[in-house]
Amino acid sequence: MRRPERKAAQRDIGWRPVIDSLRSVTAELWRGLPSAERSRFLRHMRPYWDVHRHRAAPPAADSLNALLAGETLQVVRGRIRDIEVIGTGARVTVQDHRAGLRTIDLQRVIYPTGVGSVPSGDGLIAHLLADGIARPDAHEMGLDVTDRLQVVERDGTPAPRLWALGPIVRGVFWECTAVPDIRVQANLIAAVIGKQVAEALSS
Repeated sequence: MRRPERKAAQRDIGWRPVIDSLRSVTAELWRGLPSAERSRFLRHMRPYWDVHRHRAAPPAADSLNALLAGETLQVVRGRIRDIEVIGTGARVTVQDHRAGLRTIDLQRVIYPTGVGSVPSGDGLIAHLLADGIARPDAHEMGLDVTDRLQVVERDGTPAPRLWALGPIVRGVFWECTAVPDIRVQANLIAAVIGKQVAEALSS
């Protein structure tokens, strides 16, 4: 990516079109990586990809910059080492890459990074995983699915009448959060179901 970005900069194009040009092949590139390389990407490169690929709209960026300028919002770089519930809030220990360990008292902790292995609660996903009707993908970012978006059961068998699409299958396809990507997946599922229905009616 850096080589085309440098070439684009020489032509006064900028890096944004370079990132956007990968959209049509991102899933193919992701699925072509060995599992170890995917894990390595998620460990080291995911934050850089996310901020370059999923850019904020100008009004949202302006609001964010205003919060940062007014010190209402602080950005801390590091790894979370511990979270302790304190009353109605939480005390979070962060490994800061510059200052070492630091403790931050917070009112809320939001962890919007995926399904995880077995989510708690009584939601649909939790029940599917607990009952073995579904299983997490290899990187525990969502559900494991086949190429045709069939949910994969705990034993590795594709579920005959259960499909998933959108962000919940990003561990398998990676780029599937925008409406154009989801539209392609929805069309695929509709075609598969339509064929199954047609075959059932003709038999």
